[in-house]
Amino acid sequence: ARAAAQALPDSPSAQHVLGLVRRAQNEGADAQAAFRRVLDLDPGDVAARVFLAQLLLAERQAEQAVELLRVAVEREPWNATATYALGQARLRLDQRQEGQRLLARFQELREAPHATTYGQAYGQQGRYAEALLTTGAEPEHVDPATPPVRYVARPIGSLPVPPGTARAAPRTRRRCRRA
Repeated sequence: ARAAAQALPDSPSAQHVLGLVRRAQNEGADAQAAFRRVLDLDPGDVAARVFLAQLLLAERQAEQAVELLRVAVEREPWNATATYALGQARLRLDQRQEGQRLLARFQELREAPHATTYGQAYGQQGRYAEALLTTGAEPEHVDPATPPVRYVARPIGSLPVPPGTARAAPRTRRRCRRA
């Protein structure tokens, strides 16, 4: 992870994974630096905000954590992890009413099928922690030219039949007789 982050300093994915590894190794300051770098590259990334805020909460820096989490919850109101962490941070700052409201919201989200949570398992650590070869939308992968195809109208019966398949019998209309 360190080699990838050094080789790709402008890659949010490399920085994010480095932050996750540092966090797992209880290297809080290095993990914070990596997640801050992710936010420099992508200020809207909710996962980096949540993980950085959790590290700050562990160091009793609730005020800094609240600002990160407030933005995370604004961007993803369905994010249960961000909502819970913000509720905890508010309680630590003795903002009881707001903290209790957020924890009640967290309870609602826990039961909701659409809620997002972050955890230790793959796929629960944010979009920059997922291994993606390509999204297909990168400019170097998209050919904007119109493909060289043309539409040719043919009667249905003249279409070729793949080998080994039977041609369907023609449909006929049936008339119902009234009694």
